[in-house]
Amino acid sequence: MPAYSSMRFYSPVLDAEALRLSMADERNSEFYAVIPARGGKEERELKQAALERIEDAILRGDVPGEVR
Repeated sequence: MPAYSSMRFYSPVLDAEALRLSMADERNSEFYAVIPARGGKEERELKQAALERIEDAILRGDVPGEVR
């Protein structure tokens, strides 16, 4: 899995703490996803799934930005 960064913040959209996960492609364009920060096993599973979606979007050559 490529390198990624993670930032914890308060999301007014989710009305809760969230994690913003981001990766860059070979042109240094950013792809990111926002997930709820719930802690424990559930957060780890959400994080892994989001990182896999981001990596898939990069490999497909999708437009940079938010990956849902």
